Amino acid sequence: MAGNNSANFCTIILVAKFPRIGKCKTRLAKQTDNDFAQKFAKACIGDLVDKFGNDFVSGNYKVKRVILFAPGTDKDDYRKWLEEECPETSSNWDLLPMKEPTEKDAAIGALGAALGGSIIDISSRNSLQNNTNFGPVSFIGMDTPHLPTKVVAESFAIASTCSIEKNKVLNEVLGDPFTEGAVQETAYICPAYDGGYVLLSLPPAVANGNNAYRAFENVAWSTSEACSTQVKALKDVGFKGKNDYIRRFLLLYFVYIVCLINTSVIFIEVKYGAVYTDIDDLEDLHVLKDKLASDNSIDCPRLRKLLL
Repeated sequence: MAGNNSANFCTIILVAKFPRIGKCKTRLAKQTDNDFAQKFAKACIGDLVDKFGNDFVSGNYKVKRVILFAPGTDKDDYRKWLEEECPETSSNWDLLPMKEPTEKDAAIGALGAALGGSIIDISSRNSLQNNTNFGPVSFIGMDTPHLPTKVVAESFAIASTCSIEKNKVLNEVLGDPFTEGAVQETAYICPAYDGGYVLLSLPPAVANGNNAYRAFENVAWSTSEACSTQVKALKDVGFKGKNDYIRRFLLLYFVYIVCLINTSVIFIEVKYGAVYTDIDDLEDLHVLKDKLASDNSIDCPRLRKLLL
């Protein structure tokens, strides 16, 4: 097996709408009040912007930081608030409005369209402005402010590495010599206890072209199956895990065409990280409060001030 670091440009995307009172953390607001929910949302975003706005990745990486938000009309208010709340790090972040879904986005949903669209937008801008390779992309949400920076840094390293090896799925279907030269890349995901996920790092093969949208096909958003269906979508991007006869035939035909044009077959593996609690309601909030009280290493100063 041969490994190499294929990227020196990586992106972290924080998915967080502007913390406008009455419009943020609505489940928590119903159990507390709108004022507290807004304060909590502001504390989460502020802590995340500061800790991921500093240098948290070692090695030869150029990190692009983006806040993905909706609606787009909040952009000026968001920028002004960030500059006041996070004066030392706000300039390190770009604000990107979520893409509006179209009829063509039915298979990926509004959130999938927003996530995939953000990758396309950022990668196209990068190709025009930089000579660097477009490397891994990591999505985090504002609901897990206690996510450690080292976990995201490790996910970048994992998603940056590709290998050229004999792929087991191809070997089962075709045997040699077609199994030589299959490119395998790795995505990284941290599940949430409620069945969702709190971190998703995509390798370059997924974060380019139409794969950026295909990576979110048929994900069951806002359900207990969001993580499992996300993993399936990623594996389907690379045809991995398709074992029925029709799919085997399609895989065979696909590889045959690929060999004719002398290019590589891409397979996506998914590596799981630790499981986290994302903070949606009052019960989750008590879990976070206990974590902050028992672990001084958690870098969330605003939340400590608000909750402890």
